[in-house]
Amino acid sequence: MNQTHQHLYIPKIESGVVIDHIPAGLGPRIVEIIHAHPGLEKAMVSLGLNYGSTKQGRKDMVKVHDHRLPDTVLEQIALVSPGVTIKRVEGFEVTARIVLQPPRKIVGLGRCRNPNCVTNTEAAVTTRFMAVDTKALKFRCGFCERVFRLRDMEFVLPRSAWRKGCKR
Repeated sequence: MNQTHQHLYIPKIESGVVIDHIPAGLGPRIVEIIHAHPGLEKAMVSLGLNYGSTKQGRKDMVKVHDHRLPDTVLEQIALVSPGVTIKRVEGFEVTARIVLQPPRKIVGLGRCRNPNCVTNTEAAVTTRFMAVDTKALKFRCGFCERVFRLRDMEFVLPRSAWRKGCKR
């Protein structure tokens, strides 16, 4: 008789955050965002890649041990991978669960894809995008007013991470 067993490859955590339902391949980017944030550079993080998922086919998972994630980190994760599930864990039990959605306003975290936009020609100008269609995930540049889909936008780590020598 051939039995199949499911194994939990990343052990449960006593306290921290589980980021679940990450589209396969985006887990390393999520870890990069977490470690770029001041105070989380040395956080113990477990990364699982290519888990089977009935809804997604394949997914990644990240566990952050003994830390909570600041709102700025959650915002960056929501931009890279909208729809991921964030679970707060205390005493090995999930105490809170949210599904991340992109913010309505994105400031300083993206690059405008219009090469003629002032944000690409003037170093001191911080990018700003506003949501114009939350269902289709479309955002308008606050300077050149071009509209881009979230999946077509390029996001960057905050400048503080660059000064610390983090790679993109």
